[in-house]
Amino acid sequence: MYKLRVFIIVFSLSFLVIQIIALTDVSLHVSAQISNRDEIIRVFEKAINLNEDIKRTTNKIPLSEYQKKRMELEKFQEEVLSPKIVDVVKLLSAGKDIELSTKFFNLLISYENSADEISSYSLAEVFLKNADLVLETFKNFNKQEQKQLYQKLEWGWRNITYNKEKSDRRIKELSKKLQSLKRQVKD
Repeated sequence: MYKLRVFIIVFSLSFLVIQIIALTDVSLHVSAQISNRDEIIRVFEKAINLNEDIKRTTNKIPLSEYQKKRMELEKFQEEVLSPKIVDVVKLLSAGKDIELSTKFFNLLISYENSADEISSYSLAEVFLKNADLVLETFKNFNKQEQKQLYQKLEWGWRNITYNKEKSDRRIKELSKKLQSLKRQVKD
């Protein structure tokens, strides 16, 4: 009988330890997402500031200084911004974070001077997984900004749905939503 009680106590303690570890792991994951979200926002704000500075100083400062700023921006985009865009797609695809979505849209608007295709593709990825969030976020912008955003979304959408629209019901439904958005933006 004593061995049975010891076994039950040890088993119960083991089960309790496993639950604590599991809860800790979940809370660490949630905490990591929150800190990553905050880091994404900081990175987007810095990217916008760097890009706006480039746009403001084009043809207004010596070429060598401009080239230095441009190289700094490109290095930041490659090493810091690009991974955060991947992260923001994951977060926005799985949630309803209007603030983060708005920051992402602000980044896209700022980068209207860029030939970067990743941002358009990323916006379309979010639309594919969370169209309601994208449509809701569009409302936070004026018509001109909506037109810019729509152009990026449409370009990205064409790329991610290439040869898929005819066979996928969800893509057909989302394409209709995209056409509806186009009419709203054009009005």
